[in-house]
Amino acid sequence: MKNYLSILLIFFFSCKDNKTDTLFYKGNQALSKQNYSQAIQWYNRCIQKNKQYKNAYNNRGVAYLKNNNIGQAILDFNTAISIDSQYVDAYFNRANAYYIQNRYLKAIKDLHKIKQFYPDSSKIYITEGIIHFQAKMYTEAKISFLHALKRDTTNGEIYGNLGTTYFYLKKKDSATHYLKKGLFYIPNNPQIHNTISQILVQQEKYDSALAHINTALKTSYHESSFQNNKGYILLKTNKIDESLEYFNRAIYYDANNANAHKNKGIYYQKKQQWNHALEHFLKAHSLDKKIENIHFLLAQVYQKLNNQKKANEHIQQL
Repeated sequence: MKNYLSILLIFFFSCKDNKTDTLFYKGNQALSKQNYSQAIQWYNRCIQKNKQYKNAYNNRGVAYLKNNNIGQAILDFNTAISIDSQYVDAYFNRANAYYIQNRYLKAIKDLHKIKQFYPDSSKIYITEGIIHFQAKMYTEAKISFLHALKRDTTNGEIYGNLGTTYFYLKKKDSATHYLKKGLFYIPNNPQIHNTISQILVQQEKYDSALAHINTALKTSYHESSFQNNKGYILLKTNKIDESLEYFNRAIYYDANNANAHKNKGIYYQKKQQWNHALEHFLKAHSLDKKIENIHFLLAQVYQKLNNQKKANEHIQQL
């Protein structure tokens, strides 16, 4: 799946019954028009008149989150929940905020709270599965997506996410099954095509893999992982010079894409430019200590650079 949780933030609307609600209404208008700073000002005035106005805190938190002030957003969601411990919208919004901060366990805890109120909501289980996936808790992600599927059997997103999760669990037959089901419902979904492409690469079916990754790129050209994956296919089919532009583009769109740095290192390795290869392997390792084969690759490059001591350090990590 795309490794983001789509931010579905919930904010409350109100009628203009009194002065406080009028301020709140104006804040909502500004929020709907994406005038986040202006919305915050209206909610500030609303809260000054009623410090127990939970919806104003929640909506101001949404505005802060949209304005990339995540810490302040969490404080507002906390306040809304302290006023009403069963305020589901605030729990959901806070889970999104925690997710953005990579505080996955806290996000999952909030979702567990929401499930007490909406035990049959497929959306909650989808969200929980995506967060587990991002936390690399793939077995837990699989369980969440299976729960979602029980509640919504025609949702292509669930099938796609489940297929991608099985791919990461190295269960390719199950992955292929669910990914094909996903394409039945959403035939142009870029993430599903991307994952199918990765499976085909492992099967050395490079032409088919290239067709799927090209389909993914048609609708998600700026997705770093797709650019990287196309570059890798070109690398595997000895189109070495062509591959570099895709690795460069992947890193441009996401400088912290560890796999793109690793693959760019492999490109330089094939070009026998050992210092450049080392630079990108080290960058990949700094971004993801568990990235596949990185110690083997580093050991190879250090040997080429006649640094056997460093090579041995990485050989010991194999």
